[in-house]
Amino acid sequence: MYRIPPTVDALRASLPKSEATIERVHGIPDRLDLDRINDFLNDALTSFDSVKGGDMGHAAFNMDPVDYQALGYKKFILEPDPGELQHTQQWNPNLREDERLRHNQKEYTYELEKNVQTFGKQFVMSKLPETTYLGLRHVQFKYRKVTIYDLNQHLIMAYGEKTAEMLLNNESTMQEPYDCSGASLANLFYRQNVCQLFAVNETIEIPDGRWIAWTLKVIKDSGLFYKSCKKWEAQPAAFKTKAMFITEFNKYHKEYIKKRNTEGGISSASSVQVEALQRQVTEQAEATAEQRRTSQVQTAKINEIIDSQTIRDDQASLAGSIPRNINTTATAQDDKISRLETMMEGLMGQIQ
Repeated sequence: MYRIPPTVDALRASLPKSEATIERVHGIPDRLDLDRINDFLNDALTSFDSVKGGDMGHAAFNMDPVDYQALGYKKFILEPDPGELQHTQQWNPNLREDERLRHNQKEYTYELEKNVQTFGKQFVMSKLPETTYLGLRHVQFKYRKVTIYDLNQHLIMAYGEKTAEMLLNNESTMQEPYDCSGASLANLFYRQNVCQLFAVNETIEIPDGRWIAWTLKVIKDSGLFYKSCKKWEAQPAAFKTKAMFITEFNKYHKEYIKKRNTEGGISSASSVQVEALQRQVTEQAEATAEQRRTSQVQTAKINEIIDSQTIRDDQASLAGSIPRNINTTATAQDDKISRLETMMEGLMGQIQ
């Protein structure tokens, strides 16, 4: 049976999302505009099936060949125009049929890849003024000889500079609050990875250590994983890789979801409050302990000065006004801890 490749319109109709979700750029584009266009285009190219690209579809059309092969895929070689079928087997019907089927497959692949290239260029050009890519236009061939990759490389080189403001905003995005009570943390990790990739090869890169620190703070600030965060912080340095961070917190999150679904309702809400109170108690206790240590040092120094000082007549009144033992214990902090622990006990009673 003769296979007919999907047309450009058929490819467009099969898109996961409508092209209208990407607004047309009026005037000079910047890197953020180009990234939005490319993100949509890459998703579209990946969704178009290809026997050569496997699960990457036709994504190779918008990638450097070296980067594509670095992902573990074979070199993507465009199908040449097979031309007219020329039988080499004139007298064997079975071999002639095999030749016909192979030729049909080559024709299908050639037309499909040509239509994918056409769609990709049409999409990018429809979102930008022609002045941004006019330099690629050939007098005779117009844009027919231009590939998707050629077009986007031209745009990146001409308009893709990442300004300091963009890079700082990118870092701010990584530190924005995130609702960790959802079904998974996948979207959080995706957001962080996108931001990290945005800064690659720039003056302000984001190493994995900073990625981990900012992501940990976002999770900690959600108020749901205080104990898990403390457990992570206690791990040895060699353990704290980005891959292990994602693995561990996915595990912590699944445990949280399971516990929440088991307890449900008020009990679940109370568990969150208990953990938040536990965090306050621990932090308050740590702060109080530090104050006590500081007070003890100060007390020891003052008493040492008093004990070793030779009291002269003109200092008698001052020396007499200084107590021999100074106590700077933070009793107010102890009271606050007691109140928090009382609230915790009450909430624990609700859960049980």
